[in-house]
Amino acid sequence: MNLRHVRAFVVVAEELSFTNAARRLHISQPPLSRQIQQLEREVGAKLFLRRPQRIELTDRGSLLLEEARRLGAIADEFMETAQSVKRRSTGVVRIGMAWGLWTAINRVRTRFAKDHPDVEITLEDLCLRHDSMTSGDAFRRQRIDVGLTRASVEAPLIENEPLFDERIVMLAREDHPLTRSRSVGLCQLTKETLLMFERKLSPVLYDRVLEMYATAGVTPRIVHTKTSPIEQAGLMLIASGEGIFPAVSSRYTQPHVAPGVAALTLSDPNATIPVMLSWRSDETSPAVQHFVDAARQAFSTQKNVGKLVVNA
Repeated sequence: MNLRHVRAFVVVAEELSFTNAARRLHISQPPLSRQIQQLEREVGAKLFLRRPQRIELTDRGSLLLEEARRLGAIADEFMETAQSVKRRSTGVVRIGMAWGLWTAINRVRTRFAKDHPDVEITLEDLCLRHDSMTSGDAFRRQRIDVGLTRASVEAPLIENEPLFDERIVMLAREDHPLTRSRSVGLCQLTKETLLMFERKLSPVLYDRVLEMYATAGVTPRIVHTKTSPIEQAGLMLIASGEGIFPAVSSRYTQPHVAPGVAALTLSDPNATIPVMLSWRSDETSPAVQHFVDAARQAFSTQKNVGKLVVNA
């Protein structure tokens, strides 16, 4: 049975029009009609009733439609996996990156490209939109080969390794009295409204901030927002004095120039989040393995936090 005929059957069944189905399949109507006729001969039954002005599915056609769709989905999944295997064997590394980590990724890319100039590197932003897939989803769907995120990927056969630490900072309005302080304790922020983004945007940062407040014995006045400090609406809340927003900062974290906003350095020595490198433990692609090695080398002597810059 020709898979092309099965796909043609599904499209005709959905359109109930050979003309519209042919247009959707980018072929002319006569070959489409022949494909359906050939499929009908193979299954030994009529799949459509041809009326003067329309066509209808027969009972047998209706029974076969869901199976045809399932077969098409399996074929699509197979082709996607086959393309993934092909990319990995011909020298492609697909990176999944959390927000604000371009400088870190580019540091690795530059080192890797010196020894592997012919390997293609692609990048997928993770968690920039509310409907974005997680890094675990991206690995499972064969969308990425390596992840650079702020959390270990909890998925089978995924290795995780910390590369460097980012400092947690509090973003406040530029003229906030505490901006003159070299560091700030959470006890000094008890009167400040703590603006918090949706947890799914950065679960590690969200949970770590609340843990720090609990450890310090401070109960913050929390206002949950529909925006975050990486969005302009979030920056407006900060600059307008509506509250303080937690963010992360390091010499490798892409800085965000935000007039009207300043970063308060926290005195808590545990106000850090590790940036994690993730990859498949059963990875067979030499290109991916070399990229992982390049990432380790790029940060081998600088695992700790560097010069602070604001990442909003």
